Amino acid sequence: MDFIELVYAVEEEFDVKISHRDWQELAAQKPVTAGSLADFVFEKLPETERLPQESSLTADSSPPELTQAAVDLINRAALRWLQEKLREFKQQPNHSSLDFPEELKLASLIRGRQVRSFFRTLKLAGLQTPHLWLSWRQMGIIAGFSAVLGLLIFAERCRVDFLSAALGGGFAFLLAYVGGLIAGKRWFAATPSTKTVGQLADHLAALNPRFFGRLAAVKLNRLQVWIFVQKCLADLLGEPVESIKPESRLVEDLGMD
Repeated sequence: MDFIELVYAVEEEFDVKISHRDWQELAAQKPVTAGSLADFVFEKLPETERLPQESSLTADSSPPELTQAAVDLINRAALRWLQEKLREFKQQPNHSSLDFPEELKLASLIRGRQVRSFFRTLKLAGLQTPHLWLSWRQMGIIAGFSAVLGLLIFAERCRVDFLSAALGGGFAFLLAYVGGLIAGKRWFAATPSTKTVGQLADHLAALNPRFFGRLAAVKLNRLQVWIFVQKCLADLLGEPVESIKPESRLVEDLGMD
């Protein structure tokens, strides 16, 4: 099922058709690594949309760097596109997209239920979007810390009275967990309350390199494809992005099925 979801995500993002035989040929190259998967996707792109003569990601060396000029073009295209979407969302036809500068806080534009509605608009446009809430891993860490705190208080009070110890431990767990979620959402979640227009545009550009690369007339290189494949694998497997390396084996190291 992991591979099926991955196929759908790759086909949707890069507008390519990957047949069952193609995947069988890739699977025959054992072991299949995250880097060889990114190479495979890159080679499936039309020659007019990818940079030629680039080294493979399967080597131990770092992925090739994207030129700063290409990064700037893609980020500017993402910023212009986002500004236009914000203008449409706010239903301000008399305003220019320039009325939404990159340093403007999103919290001043969209609040409450508008947040999910706006992100739904981005998804309907075919974009991968940042998470609005914490990841399961982050919530698990907060829950684990809260449980340890609750057990410590329970053990301390249990010498006096079991009932008060249970109530105190439970209350400490609940208070720590809710407080951790609020603080985590504020510090780590990709919510508009903590982001500017420019920060969201950069995040969207990193998640959707082909979409904004087309708008900026920039050909894709292996690093842009790798960024998407790395992010896609991290989302599917619930792992942090930085743990997905080019040499990571999909089945043996990452546990894909």
